[in-house]
Amino acid sequence: MSGFWAWVAGRGFVVGKLASCSAVALTFGYYLSPDCARYLAAGAVIAFVALNYFGIEKTAGATKIIVAVVLLADLRAAIGFSSFTVLLCTTRSRTSLHTP
Repeated sequence: MSGFWAWVAGRGFVVGKLASCSAVALTFGYYLSPDCARYLAAGAVIAFVALNYFGIEKTAGATKIIVAVVLLADLRAAIGFSSFTVLLCTTRSRTSLHTP
């Protein structure tokens, strides 16, 4: 591969990574608040750039915290969903007993 095509491939890789990071940041912004999605996306990108600036150890520590928060949210959602399902099934069975 010549130097020109290597340069084109490298630039294409960087542009592709920037596009995928932008898409993830915008998805995050739209998930939190569709009205302020662009500002939240920019804030998330700035926060992660600042975090990465301080090094891999701080980034790994922050990743552990983020994963813990996500797992707790998933657990809370799973427990809430299962109790809602039990409540729904119990309510349906009680109403079907009283129906003539």
